[in-house]
Order: sequence, then C-alpha cells, then structure tokens
Amino acid sequence: MTEPEGVELVDLKRISEDPEDSELSQEELLDGNIKPDSERSAKAEPPTLKKELTLINGVALVVGQIIGSGIFVSPNIVLRYSGSFGLSMCLWLLGAVVAIACGLSFCELGTFIKKCGGESGYILEAYSFKGKKPWYRFVGSLLSFLFTWASAFVIRPASIAILSLVFARYLSRPFYLDCDVPVSVMKLIALSLVIVLAAINCYSVKLVGRVATVFTSVKLLSCAFIIIVGVIYVIKQGCFPLAFHQPFEGTERSPSSIAIALFAVLWAFNGWNVLGYAAEEMKNVEKNLPRSVIAGVFLVIAIYAGINLAYFAVLSYEELLAAEAVALPFGRATLGTAGLVIIPLLVAISTFGTANGNIFAGSRIMLSTARDGLLLDAFSGLHRSFQTPILGIIALAVITAVLIVVGNIDDLIDGVSSAVWLFYGLAIAGLLIMRVTHRHEPRPYRVWLIAPIFGLLACLYLIVLPVIQKPVPSLLAFGGVLLGVPVYVFLVMETPWKLRPKAFDRVSQSLTAYSNSLLNSQSSRT
Repeated sequence: MTEPEGVELVDLKRISEDPEDSELSQEELLDGNIKPDSERSAKAEPPTLKKELTLINGVALVVGQIIGSGIFVSPNIVLRYSGSFGLSMCLWLLGAVVAIACGLSFCELGTFIKKCGGESGYILEAYSFKGKKPWYRFVGSLLSFLFTWASAFVIRPASIAILSLVFARYLSRPFYLDCDVPVSVMKLIALSLVIVLAAINCYSVKLVGRVATVFTSVKLLSCAFIIIVGVIYVIKQGCFPLAFHQPFEGTERSPSSIAIALFAVLWAFNGWNVLGYAAEEMKNVEKNLPRSVIAGVFLVIAIYAGINLAYFAVLSYEELLAAEAVALPFGRATLGTAGLVIIPLLVAISTFGTANGNIFAGSRIMLSTARDGLLLDAFSGLHRSFQTPILGIIALAVITAVLIVVGNIDDLIDGVSSAVWLFYGLAIAGLLIMRVTHRHEPRPYRVWLIAPIFGLLACLYLIVLPVIQKPVPSLLAFGGVLLGVPVYVFLVMETPWKLRPKAFDRVSQSLTAYSNSLLNSQSSRT
C-alpha cells in the first residue's frame, strides 16, 4: 500500500502498552491527535546537563583542584621571600583565610545564580543591573564575554598546560635520575595527558566525578604519606630542627618581598572556585555547594600545614632554598634513592587530578557563555548520548596543546596570574552589587559581609602586585584580555547599527550545523 501524498505516517512502535513508557505525550494518546516525528522533534526541549555530582564528588573536586603542583613547589619561594619559618607559616595561614573568604563568597554566588560557567554567569547578572538600561546590559555582556575570552584563550589553557608540564616532569623523573628530563619527552607526555583527560571529560560527567574522587583520595594518601614520613624522621632524630626553636630568626621586613611570598601561597590555594562551574550538575546544590567548599578548603588547610611542617622538620633552610621542587630533596633525605622515585610519582598523581578539574571547569565556561549568546552557538552543543559540552572540551584541549608546544612553565605562570585575580575580583565585587540590586530576592546561602569585602581587597592586591613586580607578562595578559573588546563589538554584540557583518552570521550557522553533525551534539541554547 502506498502512502498518501503529503501525509507522514507514524511509527506504531512509538505507542507502548504502558503509557509511562510511551514516547508519546498523554494528550496525544487520549485525543488521538498523534503528531508526526518531524513535528515532535522540532518542539523537543533542548538538552540539559545531568545532576550527577554528590557532596563527596564536590569535596573531591575542590581538594583535587586546589592541591596541584603548588604545595610541592611554592614552599621554597615562600621561605626565600619571607626569610623565616615563622613568617612563612603565618603567610600560609593568611592564604587560607583569603581562600575561605573568596570561597564562601562564591558559594553565595553559586547558589543564587545556578548556572554552569562560574564567573561568566555571575559577572553577566551583576553588571547588567537587571537590564534596566541598554547601557547596563552592554556592560554586563561585555565583561562576561571578556571573562570567557580570557578563560578560553589565556587562563584555562595556560593553567592546564602548566599542570600537564609539571605532571610530565615528575612522571619522567624516575627515568632520568642523573640528568634533566629532555624537553621533547616532557612535552610529549604532557600532550598525551591532555588527550586522555579530554576523552574522559567528553565521555561522562559521572566519570569525571569518579576520576576526581579516586585521584583526590590517592592525592590525600600521598600527602598523608609525606606528613607521616616527616614525623617518623623527627622521631628517629630525637630532636626538632633549629627552625622550630627560633621560628622568626631572619624574618624579611621588606613589604615587596613579603608580598611576593604571599602571592606564591595564594597560587598554591587557587582552585576554590571550581564548583561554581558545576552548579547545574550538583545534586541539592543549595546545601551541597557551600558544604563542599567549606569542607574542601579546611581539609586543604590541614594538609598544607602538615606538609610544611614535614618539610621544615627534615630539610635545612639551605636545602629548601636550593631545591627546584621541595618534594625531591625531601624524598631523598627521608627515603634515599627510593624517594626520588616515589615522591615524583605522588606529585604526578596530584597534578593529574587538578588538570582534570581545569578541563571540566573551562568547558563549562564556554557552554554557559554560548547559551547566553556571547559565543558561537556551536559551543552550547551537548553530546546527544553523553550530555557533555564536547566542542568546548575539544577546543580547550587544542589550545592547551599549542601552549604546551610553544611555552614553558615560568612564562605561563607569570602570564596567567594577573588575569585570574582580575576576574575573581570582578565576580566578588558583583556579589556586593547584587546585595543592592537583588536585595529582595531569596538567597539559599548568604555569607557574612566581611568575607566578600576581605576577598575583594585581596584580589585588588594580587592584581596590582604582579604589574609592579613583573610588568611585561602581566601587561601582555591584560592586553590579551582587552583584545576581546573589538571581537565583542564587531562580531558578538547585537545592535541596531548592524556592526556585525551578515557573513559572520552565515558562517556561525554553518559552523554550528557542521559541528553538531560531526560531533553528534545538539544546541542547548533556549
């Protein structure tokens, strides 16, 4: 029998004996007005992120994101510029207070603005001033786009590249005990890590959470191992080193030197904001997000204190200051040759988990901004099966790979630091703004006012300091951020003056259609 012209037949397999299992709506089944597949798919809801992250996953992401390479590299920098054990420990405590203040501020932002994307969504909402005037909407959209621009092309790729190179250096160290690790070997391992992590993030959010949980557990055991080894060493020696008896001897009094030491501390604490990018994917976000941040940061504080005490208990000032990475001489002093194998592997495990969290966060920034219309619609695509922002993950991996090939660790760190704290400061200032502009709206979590004020002052300090100490890389980073302004004005912004070329819209639509077809994804922009 032939099909009547102009009529689309309905697949009877779609009608299940159990109405709850049927692909058809209850209204269609009752009134017999069954819509063809083409019409139903056209009206389908856009895909959404799955809520699969638990409280344990949240704590694991926070701890895994904060504890990276910093605690294994920063202590000698802190000691060099603070001058004494006592002042260095005070600065580590001050860094913990800054992390708590900023982290709690982001908890209020994350539970009030429940969108993935972190700072992107916070800045857009705060600086649009509820859209009362077109000028306000322009400011909010521009600042949000600049964050995404900087994050996509500067901050996240550089951070992942740094972690990948540190991972490669330490993973290969046991095979090069008598010489430096060849640069080509180190970069090849770093590129392989990026590919593996990108594949994990493309495949499943649940797998990302499990990887974070497993590697954070191993990371915590590694940190506990270092602390225990330090305690056993002190017990065997039968006395405490000189640093414990005269903790403030040799303390540095120069404000600029102390400022550099504090900057190194806060670099080691960076990562407390990771859950802002997972707000849409967290179960019971109003309770679990602040609990995860608070528990995670306090756990990191305890670990950092124990590891620093272990370092100072085993190594002299001279050994600490001469070390490229403090963990290596510590391992040699406590475990002999075996320590040169065990400790580097523990550091590699630590950086693996942190790099995983950075790829997770960076891809959500692109997704959120694309949903808001500030980035190509192709970046709002979620994989039809995995429900992950696959194009954002791939783009992030490609940019990171380029930075690994052409860059080195020191230059990448100098370039990224100022930009990171600039947007932290904008987001926290936005919280204070929304305390006024959104004062009548309910907030699931409300932090004490002193926390965002203190956090904002710390951010201002960390924005200005690198410009004074190392102006060239800092100004280059700010220049890279400002390059996003003409991109936004001429290619992104919607205006009556039609500044954006029509050809760009056609190219954007073609790229979106092509990427959705190639990657089996679907736009989640509503």
